[in-house]
Amino acid sequence: MPSTELKNRLKGLQEDLSSDRRYIEQLKESGLVSVIIVPILEDHLGFDPLRDLHFEFKPPHSATVHFDILAQTSPTCNCIFEIKEVDALADQALKRKARQQVGKYLEAEDDFYFGLLTDFVDWEVFISRYYIERVGNEGKRIETIKDKVPCCFEFKVDDGLFWDYLSVFARDTFGQNLTQLTKGVAKIALKKPGKMAWGKLFPMIDIQKQKECGDNVRQYVIDNFSVEHGEYWKAILAGTVHAGSRILFDDGIISFEMTVLSDGCLEVDPKTVMQKAPYFEVIGTYPGFGELMNDWKDPESCVYTDRSQVLKSLRRVKRIAMTRYDHVWSNL
Repeated sequence: MPSTELKNRLKGLQEDLSSDRRYIEQLKESGLVSVIIVPILEDHLGFDPLRDLHFEFKPPHSATVHFDILAQTSPTCNCIFEIKEVDALADQALKRKARQQVGKYLEAEDDFYFGLLTDFVDWEVFISRYYIERVGNEGKRIETIKDKVPCCFEFKVDDGLFWDYLSVFARDTFGQNLTQLTKGVAKIALKKPGKMAWGKLFPMIDIQKQKECGDNVRQYVIDNFSVEHGEYWKAILAGTVHAGSRILFDDGIISFEMTVLSDGCLEVDPKTVMQKAPYFEVIGTYPGFGELMNDWKDPESCVYTDRSQVLKSLRRVKRIAMTRYDHVWSNL
């Protein structure tokens, strides 16, 4: 557990955020490392600053990359820490740039898989997609994880569980904790059945808080990695359909084309929509046609999980007999 002195130091800095920010402005990035980050790593997480922490670390295979801090307890057990000035990540443009920076670090270095980005207020945990796929999917590509270095969990300094969340980086267990998180991300991204003990990510805290922290991390991963696969997902995995394939709907009344996306969903191409019958017949058959033509001006409204969803929207019905429409679909 953190010392009372360290807790009070963080509390004082939090108070400065909402009142007099002069001390924050003069703290700078290096000051944050000295008075907050290193004491947390040493006092709360158990790292030896002389033996376990490497400052301004330059990986041997890169002439341009350097990490603010590398926490390393063995050649294969490490985590990089990228530190920004206090509250700097409130600027969304800077936050995107900082995330990209961490991404480049972990993407470029095969021996470094875990990263933490913080400006004292926000704390974000990153794991390289390469490692997620290696540990959780036998090295095979997980199509639903788009980012090469995704953020796998984030929390804030004013969270009531802040110190508990930080314990995932405890010196003696952080390697196994983050590998467990890696497996959890892969499991949810791949929609694998079965349960996982998410509370075990935090072995250094009591059972009740383990469950609470684990449940919150699990929900974050579900919200960010549980992508709904579309109708063509299994066909893509089997290699019988490829992402980017085009499908034509033509029943003599209307016609349009759709593209198969990498997650198996379908995207209507509004530029290909054609009205082949008088408008009264189109609306009589497809009452939702006019409204959809307007909705499809927004690209996000063009994506559907399957063909039945498209037809139900056109027909304005909750159920539809797809066998009646077998003859109107064709591959382009």
